[in-house]
Amino acid sequence: MRIAAIADIHCNTTSHDLVRSLFAQMAQRADIVLLCGDLVDYGLPEEAAVLAKEISSLKIPTLAVLGNHEYESGKEDEVRRILTVPARRYSMAMRAK
Repeated sequence: MRIAAIADIHCNTTSHDLVRSLFAQMAQRADIVLLCGDLVDYGLPEEAAVLAKEISSLKIPTLAVLGNHEYESGKEDEVRRILTVPARRYSMAMRAK
């Protein structure tokens, strides 16, 4: 099994199309993608929506773990919900508090 992992993406509302090609390369070379925390800058749902769009083309399983930045705005539940739409074929794990 080939695993691709990335952390500290810090996606924000101006990150449109910045990491999509990176995710495409990861999907071509891996069987699963791990997103290892600090996925967005301030934990805002708007940032999570941008990231969700960036990774929406992934056709392989993806597992994400929330980092401290996802908790910064106090909207981590909404961020998690945005990133766990079942049709996207990936799941979100909670960071231990």
